[in-house]
Amino acid sequence: MDSQAEVRLKPRVQALLGEAKAALASGDLDGAQKKAEAAFKKQSSPEALFVLGQVAYAQRQMVEAQDIFRRYLADP
Repeated sequence: MDSQAEVRLKPRVQALLGEAKAALASGDLDGAQKKAEAAFKKQSSPEALFVLGQVAYAQRQMVEAQDIFRRYLADP
């Protein structure tokens, strides 16, 4: 697999990220964080980092959000 290639997410990780996004959209920030963290633990990915950054931002944890988004941008 090429280092530039897109990471393929495991089906369960995709499902968890979908649930995290839905929870975030509905304002369930704790639920969104738990689902996104679970997805990241199963498979670290830029997509999971991005959702975690969105959750931290929505929780007004700006330093944490900035750090997560920095990690997201640095991930190949």
